[in-house]
Amino acid sequence: MSSRQWNEVHYVEETARQIQQAVPFPNKPLFVITGMKKSPFVSQHALDIRLNHQQELVQLSRYGKQILAKRSGHFLQFTEPEFVLQMIRNCISCCANSI
Repeated sequence: MSSRQWNEVHYVEETARQIQQAVPFPNKPLFVITGMKKSPFVSQHALDIRLNHQQELVQLSRYGKQILAKRSGHFLQFTEPEFVLQMIRNCISCCANSI
């Protein structure tokens, strides 16, 4: 299989369909990790739109929280994997404490 087959742009319509069919998001801990490093290939306008969308995601749950990854861009799981793991642990801890 080619890596191009898994390119996210091939799944935009399917993703939009799934979003339309989704039930409301539950009030559970929701961590949105935002990479703040701007890519030279992304315009400031596009970056502003992405940041706005991520802030909207945070609003889906009253327990939503946005975490800024200042040393990473879009693929922070590659540039700051330990940071991502720590945020996952923090989210799990929030879930355990809310039970």
